[in-house]
Amino acid sequence: MFIAVGLDGILTSPDGITWTQKTSDSGLLGIVYGNGLYVAVGLSGKILTSPNGSTWTPRGSGTINPLDEVTYGKGMFVVVGYWGTILTSINGVTWTPRISGTANTLLGVTYGSGMFVSVGDTGTILTSTNGVTWTQGESFTTNLIEGITHVNGTFVTVGINGTILESDPVTYSLKVKISGKGNIVSALRGINCKKYCIGAYLFNDRLTLKAAPAKGYKFIGWSGACKGKKKSCKVTMDKANALSAKFKKK
Repeated sequence: MFIAVGLDGILTSPDGITWTQKTSDSGLLGIVYGNGLYVAVGLSGKILTSPNGSTWTPRGSGTINPLDEVTYGKGMFVVVGYWGTILTSINGVTWTPRISGTANTLLGVTYGSGMFVSVGDTGTILTSTNGVTWTQGESFTTNLIEGITHVNGTFVTVGINGTILESDPVTYSLKVKISGKGNIVSALRGINCKKYCIGAYLFNDRLTLKAAPAKGYKFIGWSGACKGKKKSCKVTMDKANALSAKFKKK
């Protein structure tokens, strides 16, 4: 099903061609689907939820500020709006205000690469890894930014006066520390570590690390992001990781 929201209400379509108005509830600005629930947001702090796109229930947002956009990620709905408003909810029913650190209006928000990013007035960019704590980013523009999306590890924003901004790919670090004599190797972007090294990887990169003892040494085991005594270990880079490998003389 396709669902569109706007100032005149909610429309649904099974094919994107034929549309039916489901509610005349006015003043809606954004919608998202997550965890089996549609959430729509709009003027005067309006939040509506629906399990099927047909029946909608008003929810209390705790604000009368206009709410511009909503996204879903990491099991959480995140709403942004005027005067730095940010709200979060696990279930779409109970909403909690968060400190954005700005009074600027926030017009867009999305989730990708393990990160929430919100954009808005005067070039405002905010980032958060959990939806709760937000950090001011640098956009190098004072133009209003009103839309943001994420694809292939990169965030792209658009705004007034033809503004288009693209982030560097989001990466997470892997720190490897070795005790004793041996190598830790990975084919993906080439870790070949003999003592201490750091690699940078895209979100959800999957690494296979292999322990290779030096002559006269044996592999004892892993600690940190890897566990156990097998020489091969798999790590998914959905966050920054650190691990240690221990070798000992035979």
